Amino acid sequence: MSVTHRPADRRSVALALVRRMTAERRRLISGFTVAAAALAAMTAALYASIGVDYASMVEELPAAFDSMLGGADFSTAAGFLQVELFSIVAPGLVLGVAIAVGSGSLAGAEQGGRLALITTGPVKRSTVTGAALATMVVAVVAVSMGLFVGVEIGASAGGVDLATSRLAAACVSVGLFGVAVGAISLAAGAFSGSRSIALASGTAVAVGSYVIDAFFPLNGVLEPFAEVSLWHPYAANTPLTNGLDPRHVAIFLVVTAAASFFGLWGFERRDLVG
Repeated sequence: MSVTHRPADRRSVALALVRRMTAERRRLISGFTVAAAALAAMTAALYASIGVDYASMVEELPAAFDSMLGGADFSTAAGFLQVELFSIVAPGLVLGVAIAVGSGSLAGAEQGGRLALITTGPVKRSTVTGAALATMVVAVVAVSMGLFVGVEIGASAGGVDLATSRLAAACVSVGLFGVAVGAISLAAGAFSGSRSIALASGTAVAVGSYVIDAFFPLNGVLEPFAEVSLWHPYAANTPLTNGLDPRHVAIFLVVTAAASFFGLWGFERRDLVG
């Protein structure tokens, strides 16, 4: 006799899988979150003591460096934090945890033999994929919240005036960027069943996107192609001063949805390995 699982049952199964996957990676997620909070707090507090002097030094740099730094105004807390924290450090931490969790939730569990035990029961692969995606989102949200709390603590300690709403926008922006790249890593693992391929795919997208966005604008021939980079919608706007750009938010959401769809499509059409 076949058993029909109601939507409520599937939600319960999905939540149970998310809790299990998150628990298996709690040390990884906690480590990234604490590191993000600590670095954010130190960077925000640092502005109070060296911000003005640092701005004077940066003004003397060549124009090429100014272009790579996005023309940020170091005389303001928002400009300083944009370059010193949200240009490389924050996305590096968020992308790191997104790729690590995204590659491990499906491909890592499959190679470890844990996924086969789950999918042999009455659990749809779409439920497992959704739980893996949700776990990656939880990790990204945790690290993004670490950045937010860290900056708030550092800014308060150093007496730095920073708009909370704009700080939240910056953390949401880096979080959306992380989820998009993490979804690509998860999709690569879902297609291949290999965590190595999943890690390599996510890392290649992250590093390649940065290189394209940072260096293509310096060449007149390559400049028009800079916008193909996923780093472009993250770096083109400065949420700390301008808030979120709906177009860039839409790009990240579309990439996340497309990667998730194709990942599920590939996962449902192959045999598990291991």
